[in-house]
Amino acid sequence: MKRNVLVGLCLLFCTVCLAEAYTQLYGEVTVFDGDEDYDCYRIPSIVRTNNGTLLAVAEGRVDGCGDKGNIDIVVKRSTNNGASWGSTILIDSFGSARLHNPCPVVNKNTGRVYVFYCVDANTIAYKYNDNNGANGYWSDYIEIPSYPSDVDTTNGSIHTGPCNGIQLQRGSHIGRLVIPYRYKTAAGRKIDYFIVIMAVYGIIRKADLLVPVIMVLMKYQLQKRLAVISILISGMPTVMRTQMSHLDTG
Repeated sequence: MKRNVLVGLCLLFCTVCLAEAYTQLYGEVTVFDGDEDYDCYRIPSIVRTNNGTLLAVAEGRVDGCGDKGNIDIVVKRSTNNGASWGSTILIDSFGSARLHNPCPVVNKNTGRVYVFYCVDANTIAYKYNDNNGANGYWSDYIEIPSYPSDVDTTNGSIHTGPCNGIQLQRGSHIGRLVIPYRYKTAAGRKIDYFIVIMAVYGIIRKADLLVPVIMVLMKYQLQKRLAVISILISGMPTVMRTQMSHLDTG
């Protein structure tokens, strides 16, 4: 028992030391601050464009930090590897509608940046940018019209990721973009997962592939939880989602 406690204390000490060393080496930079343009920012993700620009995409929540209400999709850019970030750029806003779960991905073949997201509970859409995410270069809103045949968009809800999309690096479909989605029935009893696959040059190829999913839930102290979802295609993990949530007191 004493040995286990000693090992635990040593691991804790090493973790604290590594965290302090990491902070001293890399520093800390606040990317989104709730005191800026929105009450709250949530569901962030970062991609790097072909010229090295970092894009931090997130939800800009107008009416507080809750999941409902007026939510926009926004982005900030960094051209110095994250040392500083520019002002908030609006990607899309639908008045009082809820735009949520942004999922960015960069097509390395063309340099085009895509951001996929959901509109309210039953519409998925995307915008793209051909100038490294710069303001004024985002495309018009493009809706994805097709869903898996057993997805009832009237009585259920669809959610992007949330996470980054990926571009396949090997295999017969190299270069295609893969964007994960999940579908939940109105009663919340059943959750299915599907992916949207885009060809190299941005043509929607398929939105009807249900894939097997493994979900691992790891519990932490103070009711912290880390959910990890791995989507497998032919036995290969291709998409990961991680999201940490905890109480305000924790």
